[in-house]
Amino acid sequence: MIRTHVMRTLLTFLIALTTISIAATPHVSSITPSNGPVSGGTYVHVGGSDLTGFALACPSIDCSNYVQFGGVIGTLAAADDSEMVAVAPPHAAGAVDVVVNVAGKAKITIPNGFRYEETPADESVRLMIPIVIEANAPGAFGSSWHSDVTMHNASNVAVLPQAPTCNPYILAPCLQFRIEAHQTVHPTLYPNPGDPAVFVRIPRSVADAFDVQARVQDVSRQAQTWGTSIPVVRPTDFRPVVRLHAIPTDSRFRDTLRIYGYDSAGPVQVRILDESKNAIIATMQLDAVQPPDRTTFPPFAQIASLRDAFPQLAAYETVGVEIDSAFTPPAPIWAFISVTNNETQHVTIIAPQ
Repeated sequence: MIRTHVMRTLLTFLIALTTISIAATPHVSSITPSNGPVSGGTYVHVGGSDLTGFALACPSIDCSNYVQFGGVIGTLAAADDSEMVAVAPPHAAGAVDVVVNVAGKAKITIPNGFRYEETPADESVRLMIPIVIEANAPGAFGSSWHSDVTMHNASNVAVLPQAPTCNPYILAPCLQFRIEAHQTVHPTLYPNPGDPAVFVRIPRSVADAFDVQARVQDVSRQAQTWGTSIPVVRPTDFRPVVRLHAIPTDSRFRDTLRIYGYDSAGPVQVRILDESKNAIIATMQLDAVQPPDRTTFPPFAQIASLRDAFPQLAAYETVGVEIDSAFTPPAPIWAFISVTNNETQHVTIIAPQ
């Protein structure tokens, strides 16, 4: 009787699993980035739909969500319905198949979906600081803005970051600064007019031991606030869809949306959402364009004031904003919203987590 009961239970589970698998339709639309070093460690974003697997109580590895690279399963860092993020394991150089297993739904194989590459000794990682302001730059309502960048080298070797350090106001060689092991510095960076961000390149070998922090402050009110922290964006932070929540629509604030592409310029779709009803209020398509005569800075698009661009927002207390790439396949993007109080000039940053 016990054996019969166990067999019936197992048969019921297999029938249910088969039914679930037939009904589900997982789909993979993008793998970003599609290459990485043979040493592994690359955060790979697998984009698609219906990628949330079922919680299955069985010992087989196929009862769990995973991403496999050339026969080796990577560490799953995050997963939701539209994306799995996996850390690529070490592997020999060359193209490998990527297998995406959605527990209880489907196993999807992408032939030659990821390429392992030999890592040059001088390969660098590009960090993006979305806002760097020259000293005492004038702003609205009598404000005067300044940014402060802090870099800390926690590694055991000296690091020579590549960053825009050429002072345009004096005729002198560009300063190449060096950060000794376990040293903290406050470099002065000089973005060119029209550049939407600043890139800092550091050797990949020390990327996990190198910290960059950025802050902006209205120095005309420096007795009232120490300023606002600005996210420093790593390559793994770029993804096909960016979601930002609880954006205020009160006229006392200025809401500015800034959108950055990782490499390719092109269209992005902006949706304004009533988050209480999960309903779309308005949409707008923008072109993320490369800055004039610049090839080393990211494609960029901006809505200076969400309230001015979408007057209907006055009927809501807060809204959600969703931005996705209109490329086929989707291109990685990153975005954030700065909320500035018109009276105090205090800035709050709403960025993806």
